[in-house]
Amino acid sequence: MQQNTHIAKYYYYYYYDFYSGCYYPIPVTNSNMDRMEKRKLAVIYKTTRNKKRKRKKKKRKRMKGETNKQTNRPTLKGNRTNPVTMVKHQKHILIHSLIHSTSQSVIYYLLFICLFIYSFIELQTTTRGDTGNLQ
Repeated sequence: MQQNTHIAKYYYYYYYDFYSGCYYPIPVTNSNMDRMEKRKLAVIYKTTRNKKRKRKKKKRKRMKGETNKQTNRPTLKGNRTNPVTMVKHQKHILIHSLIHSTSQSVIYYLLFICLFIYSFIELQTTTRGDTGNLQ
């Protein structure tokens, strides 16, 4: 039981207060609690703690002779917010996707259909002409 009390010291149960709209941490104690309940609370606490933790931003390597004020790189933000560049980008993607979708097999398939139709029409015209000559 000593081990459980020791573990319980580090985990908190978050109680939501409607008046203030905040979560208040209540420490989990051994009194009137199952082991399973404690485990659930521990999981809740761990997940909330992980969400709060922020990742550190990586610093960009500076170019030769670059200081804080002299940055010649264009910002991505401007391009993202500009609707004209967005439309251009979308068109570019669309064209690429169309090119990729029309593969060689599709082109050959279409050529084969065209050839088949052409030969069928050719046959029709020649037979009609022959029958006309016979009569």
